[in-house]
Amino acid sequence: MQEKVNFEERDIFINPLNADEISAVFGDENVSKIFSSRSPSLKKLGLISDSLNDTEKIKLMSEEPRLIKRPIIVFDGVIFAGINENSLREELNKKNLFS
Repeated sequence: MQEKVNFEERDIFINPLNADEISAVFGDENVSKIFSSRSPSLKKLGLISDSLNDTEKIKLMSEEPRLIKRPIIVFDGVIFAGINENSLREELNKKNLFS
């Protein structure tokens, strides 16, 4: 996006989120919203997303960042995960967060 927006970028492969950070950032959000259940990494672990509870998903995401949908954007307290630019723009416009 070309709009002038201040942001903080974090490469979760270089500087992974720990379980506490994941919980703090996403709070009461449904963990499934950010958990990449179709990730090849999950298949390699031999796990099925539906059989995992939120605590297990958070632990797995802290150990394997590929299990986190990307990009993650937190804007005015609204979390967007695994969304492309056009979809993000549409969502921000719907919520009157960005014009």
